[in-house]
Amino acid sequence: IKDIRIYQAVSKLSHPIADSTHDISKIAFYVLEVETKGGVIGQGYLLSFHYSPNAIEGALKDMKKFVLERPHRFRKITRSRVSILES
Repeated sequence: IKDIRIYQAVSKLSHPIADSTHDISKIAFYVLEVETKGGVIGQGYLLSFHYSPNAIEGALKDMKKFVLERPHRFRKITRSRVSILES
């Protein structure tokens, strides 16, 4: 893995979602982009509310450091087609 990039997009709600214990005024999405040394880029998405944004962002940054500092082995996974016959 060559690089991991973390982006955040925030969407403010025009009408907050609320219950007796929470008031959600915005929703955040984290986008993780992973790039291999061969130039292949993949993306993953994480929906995040405002409860613990620093904890979530800190965990993502820790994960990035953990992944980039270690060697990786890749396995090729192939899918087989499964047919279900009805009787």
